[in-house]
Amino acid sequence: MRESRYGIHDISLVKSQKENEYARMNMPFELGIDYGLRKFGGEKYKGKKFLILGGKKYDHLPAISDINGMDIMCHDNETLTLIQTLRKWFSSVLNIKDQPPPSKLSSEYFEFQTALFEKMTQKHGNEILDKEVVANLTNTEFISEINQACQ
Repeated sequence: MRESRYGIHDISLVKSQKENEYARMNMPFELGIDYGLRKFGGEKYKGKKFLILGGKKYDHLPAISDINGMDIMCHDNETLTLIQTLRKWFSSVLNIKDQPPPSKLSSEYFEFQTALFEKMTQKHGNEILDKEVVANLTNTEFISEINQACQ
């Protein structure tokens, strides 16, 4: 967090989905750390910019009400809406122009996911295992797969 001038925090999973299930609090916790860094980390971090993502409007308030009044962008738990939101933020905050349309980005993402699943199927030969492997890739492994796909 100290190395980046930007932060993207998705707090859409602050609500458990099933009875007796615990909600994931890693992302709100990381948002708090990042916010604290911006507020108390000195001059270097005062200009740090955040994109805070939520699922449905106001769903986060019972779990993390202290961010009431901050600009939370909701993606309605839809991949295309998430991509549209990210694209707008990249354009306005990061000044990235001439981005592909959201539908193309979405299509490329799903093509990558399909290719990744097929790669795992060839490697392991078991579709059930492969769904588990793909679902549990660490960020480092996922980024490595992205880098390999881009070569």
